[in-house]
Amino acid sequence: MRSPTSFSRSLAPMLVGTLLVSGPAPAADGPDSVPLIPRATLFGNPDRAGVQISPDGTQVSWLAPVEGVLNVWVAPVGDLAAAKPVTEDTDRGIRQYFWMPNSTHLVYLQDRGGDENWRAYSVDLATGDEIDLTPFDGVRATIAHVSRDFPDTLAIGLNDRDPQYHDIHLVNAATGERTLLFENPRFAGVTLDDAMQVRLVSEMNSDGSEATFLVEGEAYAPFDTVPFEDTMGTRSVGLDRKGERLFMVDSRGRDTSALVVKRLSDGAMETIFEGTKSDVAGALVDPITDEVEAVASNYLKPEWTVLDPEMEKDLAYLETVDDGEIGIGSRSLDDSKWIVSYRGDAGPTQYHLYDRTAGTATRLFSSKDALEELPLVPMHGVEIPTRDGLTLPSYVSIPAWSDPDGDGVPDEPLPMVLMVHGGPWARDSWGYNPYHQWFANRGYAVVSPNFRGSTGFGKSFVNAGDGEWADSMHDDLIDAVEWAVGKGIADRDR
Repeated sequence: MRSPTSFSRSLAPMLVGTLLVSGPAPAADGPDSVPLIPRATLFGNPDRAGVQISPDGTQVSWLAPVEGVLNVWVAPVGDLAAAKPVTEDTDRGIRQYFWMPNSTHLVYLQDRGGDENWRAYSVDLATGDEIDLTPFDGVRATIAHVSRDFPDTLAIGLNDRDPQYHDIHLVNAATGERTLLFENPRFAGVTLDDAMQVRLVSEMNSDGSEATFLVEGEAYAPFDTVPFEDTMGTRSVGLDRKGERLFMVDSRGRDTSALVVKRLSDGAMETIFEGTKSDVAGALVDPITDEVEAVASNYLKPEWTVLDPEMEKDLAYLETVDDGEIGIGSRSLDDSKWIVSYRGDAGPTQYHLYDRTAGTATRLFSSKDALEELPLVPMHGVEIPTRDGLTLPSYVSIPAWSDPDGDGVPDEPLPMVLMVHGGPWARDSWGYNPYHQWFANRGYAVVSPNFRGSTGFGKSFVNAGDGEWADSMHDDLIDAVEWAVGKGIADRDR
């Protein structure tokens, strides 16, 4: 089994995972046979994105443009033609939203002019009324927790009292009523359980380690400490529904991170899955039982380890439905309806509605109709050696006309673009990339190296970038160019 996206436990049915099924794109006959793809087609708004099923399984939502600006649309399941926009943003567009467990309200986040001071807004789907849940200038709102046991209420962090720390408020999405739950004296992290109680808090120590405490009334009892070298690969994911176990991604005592659970009562830890060449990159968790069904890692391409036999059956069927990297992006609270996406490297994402009870999937739409039937190219995962013995998991795309056998090496060296990801604590991954397609369509080879310091490949790899941002990290980029020249991908003079 294969592939991931992210691991989040703010709402169990919103846990995301993916599975890979892919094939090469057909080669073109030559450079003159490839039409120029407009930049607006590659980089413009998607037709649809962020597709979700409502918690009660009766409605489907997605992001789509309204007069060129992304807004949230909602349609009844089985009647997409009745879709209508439920938000009215006319400026920067909406990119983050989620359903409240009551299925009657949506919440979205929006900043002003890119200041990253996010505000949370709720929308009543029956009336269309919108409420600014965090009406404060110069304040950043964070979503601390959403619980199916409190269908109308969400926990929001606000740094209005002290810009350094977020106090936790319980906010009613229907009325906007706000109640202070936890005044934060010094903690960078706050974890709530499904009873909407603050259970764990964390802070950084002066030596770079991270300390976690159990909240016991007004006291904070030491619970865990993560040393500096593991802080990039170890983090809390969230508590189980009973509030008894903490899910964690943990790199302590190993290089690549594992998915573990740690009991709050005595600190006992159980390892569910341990990665080999890459960190844990995603998981599927049953929204009813809280049991982990599958765990993903992502080296050159995502790979799944399926732990639950029922999930094995579901994924085996879904593999037959469409091509691409399967993503289970949203699940109803009773787990009967899933939104399943199929993401490839040479075309738009395809979205399907999976009825788990009936065992059937129905296609909804694609992310961008204009990408269909275009001469897009595959992305090749490669390993690039460095001068000091590291291996860089990297990606190459080249014009289709230059690679008739599809092996990722052109018949003749090409001009090349080296695409360097930001962060540096981030990574490039396999999949559709508009920049790769843009350059390859114009006749360039493209190489995206995951240089040392990139995340997802174990703590020794990410920590190898410490103190090396202008030295060995930069050498990795030079080594990637030399590798491409040596492979006959790049013309040294271009």
